[in-house]
Amino acid sequence: MARITGSTTINWSGVSLGRVDFVGHFHTFASRVRQLLAAFYSGNYDIVSPGSTLLVLDMRFGGRLSLSGSGLDGPAPVIRTIDFKNPANGSGEVLRATGTVNGGTEILTSATIGSSGFFETVNGIIQIPDNFLTSGAYVGNLTSLVARVGSATVTFRGTFGLSGNLSGASMAGTVTGITVVSGGGAITMTGLSLSWDGIEAALAADTLATVEDLLAFVGNHMPGNDAITYTNRSGAGMTFVGGAGNDSITILGPHGDTLVGGDGDDVLDGGLGLDTIIGGGGNDRIIMLVTPGNTDTINAGPGIDTLVLTGTVPGDREVVVNLSSTTDQVVSIGGAVDGPTQINVEHLDASRIVGFVSATGGAGDNVLIGSRGNDTLDGGDGDDVLDGGRGQDAVLGGAGHDRITMLVTAGDVDTIDAGTGVDTLILVGAVPGNRRVLVDLSQVDQVVSIGGLLDVPVQSNFENLDASKLGGVVEATGGAGDNVLIGSRGHDVLIGGAGDDVLIGGPGNDTLSGGPGDDTYVIGQGTDVLVEEPGAGTDLVESSITHALGPNFENLTLTGTKPINGTGNELDNVLIGNNAANILIGGAGNDTLIGNGGNDRLDGGVGDDAMEGGAGNDTYIVDSLGDTVTESLAGAAGGIDLVLSAVDFTLGPNVEHLTLTGTADLAGTGNELNNILIGNSGNNVLEGGAGTDTLSGGAGDDILAGGTGNDTLNGGSGNDTYLFGLGDGQDVIQDGGGTTDRLVFDSGIDPFDLVLSRRVNDLRIMVQGTSDHVTIRNWYASANNRIETIEAGGGQVLLSTQVNQLLQAMATFTRQTGLSWEALAGGAGTAQQQTDFQNILAANWQ
Repeated sequence: MARITGSTTINWSGVSLGRVDFVGHFHTFASRVRQLLAAFYSGNYDIVSPGSTLLVLDMRFGGRLSLSGSGLDGPAPVIRTIDFKNPANGSGEVLRATGTVNGGTEILTSATIGSSGFFETVNGIIQIPDNFLTSGAYVGNLTSLVARVGSATVTFRGTFGLSGNLSGASMAGTVTGITVVSGGGAITMTGLSLSWDGIEAALAADTLATVEDLLAFVGNHMPGNDAITYTNRSGAGMTFVGGAGNDSITILGPHGDTLVGGDGDDVLDGGLGLDTIIGGGGNDRIIMLVTPGNTDTINAGPGIDTLVLTGTVPGDREVVVNLSSTTDQVVSIGGAVDGPTQINVEHLDASRIVGFVSATGGAGDNVLIGSRGNDTLDGGDGDDVLDGGRGQDAVLGGAGHDRITMLVTAGDVDTIDAGTGVDTLILVGAVPGNRRVLVDLSQVDQVVSIGGLLDVPVQSNFENLDASKLGGVVEATGGAGDNVLIGSRGHDVLIGGAGDDVLIGGPGNDTLSGGPGDDTYVIGQGTDVLVEEPGAGTDLVESSITHALGPNFENLTLTGTKPINGTGNELDNVLIGNNAANILIGGAGNDTLIGNGGNDRLDGGVGDDAMEGGAGNDTYIVDSLGDTVTESLAGAAGGIDLVLSAVDFTLGPNVEHLTLTGTADLAGTGNELNNILIGNSGNNVLEGGAGTDTLSGGAGDDILAGGTGNDTLNGGSGNDTYLFGLGDGQDVIQDGGGTTDRLVFDSGIDPFDLVLSRRVNDLRIMVQGTSDHVTIRNWYASANNRIETIEAGGGQVLLSTQVNQLLQAMATFTRQTGLSWEALAGGAGTAQQQTDFQNILAANWQ
């Protein structure tokens, strides 16, 4: 509760608001401003004050508001309610409450307003004149003026202020409440001031001091991030409520305030005074000033919360914080000043205090950050993060997988026992001079030596080292277990030792040696040297730059997002690309290549290799009958993929195209997709399979079979053979040369089933009674485009030189009989006509 006894200033971060002035004199008995509620979101709001509401301004309300006129005495307030809550009537509507009404009659009970616009008056001031309020025997307050609508943006211009001048014999003259309800955006109030400076001397003995005035700031009733800073005020403590959202509440006055963060990840700072701080839901940071007599009562609430200590500890007193208790986490200063209870705090940050700290963690995962002095940190159970900071600290990790930070500098030497679990020593700071930091994790006493001149006390029970934040050079040796060694920014030497180690050199030109075990090398920020002995495990290199595996390395994984390449060695390698365009070359051995995303090129090299491209338009190089190509992604997700094969090859699922390479006589077979099959210079056999395929034989005497689907066959140069069977669809042949090319129909198709016709420059051969046909492009345009021999399924042959003779004979017979070739082939006509038809065919088919 706060009594407004003088001038109060509130600074708030967000959008500049306008100005609301209440001017003039309030002439009623006990007349008082009950509440000013500035609301920044739609919805119904709880009033954090006794009494009635004077004014509610919703910062998402649109339109114009003007109040004027004069009131009269009456048994009830002149205006009881003005409620803007329905945005259905458009925007920019001007609402006015004017005139003189008495007897309890309401001027305006409800109205609608648009969802956009401005509060606009002269100089940005919403003014309620003095004579708008009633006077006389009855209290004449506005009991409610509420604006609640949707999601408009409202602009206030100028400053925002509340001022008044009281006069009269028996007026309380108090402001009982100001509530600010803030919505989803950042809001700035600058220079919000409350001053009630006109109280006359005659009121000095009035009951002002006994009035319970509430000055409460409610961050929001809807989700939103609020920032409240309150400074330079007088009076008793107040209550500040953040509500939902990630709020920041900083109260710098000397009084005992109440701060309520509500839901969200809040930052709460009560400043001086015996404050009560309630974090609420979310991961909160609660700041407490460490000085005698100023310890706060804190309930951090659910979530992972941090107690932040600030200030200067008087004398040589030690600040003791025990987080091991879940119900009573008392902060003690020198054993003499015990503060009230702090509960539900998981982490401690004492880096801002001048002094030294003794902190104990609980059974969970704690973060303990020490001060600038000589601290004692005990993590206890759980996976803790411990950082003593400056000073000669004693750090105990306890059980769990802990991360302990040590500052490497002359004079600040820490004693550390990491305890049980898989623990990591983190080195930070700048190494003096050109000294090297030597770390040996293979010893029981893991002493850290700086240039051989400055040995720090014992560090024990560490498995891992992280020097990535250290300015200097590190030489580190792992132990018999599985170590993670991360180098500094310099040219480091990391030796894994026995076990399955992870070596990360970081910036600089580092030397990494894993030793026995299945080790992982992470490179990419410098020119690193990797060393592996024969038979020392199955090792992996993770590289963000183009890399070729050196001797005795088995596997390579490309990382990052850049298009880089990877090359194997003579071993059986596993090469894995990133999601960019990679070139993976296996080399000797039976390798596994996985492209992942991107348009990759996979070349297994010598050996029987397994290749999988993943997403993207991938190219596979096949040079062994034992090579396999896998595309697990169908359709557009898997891209359009190509196999370049120097051996016989059949496309697997989801692979679209095949090109035969080299000069050998090879066979290539498609799948159910629309394939493109291209031969080499040898004598190839190309079979399209299902789908609409394109087959190109190239040089050589090729055999092309489109299979089912409407295929395009191009034999190229050479004496090529084209195969066609029932159900093979409507194929197109584009022959480009050769002297003994053949079109061979499958068994069951005899000359009586084949109907020839000229289509402009093309020759079409149709299988009677089906939709199947073969079109030979540009037959009549050039002799080079003709197929020299057409063979029926029974071995009958029609030479290219007899095609025109047959067509002319059938044309004459059709004119004589009136029967088409198709009809005759289907059995139409008399017995004599059928005999004559068969004789014509027999005379041309040999």
